Amino acid sequence: MKKIEVKGMNRGDIVLFRYAYDPIAFVIRLTTRSHWNHIGIALHGTVILDLRATKKRTAHIHRFTRNKHLYQLKILRIKNLTKETREHVINTINTQPKVRIYWKMLLKFFLMFLNIPSDIVYNCAEIIAKPLREKGIDVCPGKDVRLIIPEDFNKSDKLEDVTALCNLDSYIK
Repeated sequence: MKKIEVKGMNRGDIVLFRYAYDPIAFVIRLTTRSHWNHIGIALHGTVILDLRATKKRTAHIHRFTRNKHLYQLKILRIKNLTKETREHVINTINTQPKVRIYWKMLLKFFLMFLNIPSDIVYNCAEIIAKPLREKGIDVCPGKDVRLIIPEDFNKSDKLEDVTALCNLDSYIK
């Protein structure tokens, strides 16, 4: 099968992040037992919707590709993603309330460590997994959506790794 080089991500691609020197990221990786500590979704080309504990924001991918020793990225493409499902997910994410208190996020991850589902706040992976599940794409079948973590996206057979196709090195400014 011939690989086609794609310059940029497709709308709806999933971006997994690993922050090397962030204490919050370390706690998240420790409590979730995951290599990845964060997840975002591509809006187009080089722009992602970055879901933070304190805010939602758009960011250019080169913000993360500039310092490869600080950030590790992986781009995943949802297999058989329809335009309707993609827009449902992005619109749902855009209507999520912002969480302004870090301790609630830390409590959420501690409860996840104990395998206790909680509605105290939504984590970044849950915000993406829930609307996907509503449209029939179950990233982690059988797992409570409130316990889904970025690593579940990484291991899911519903997604494929397209990091090489997205040519991340071309984003370095």
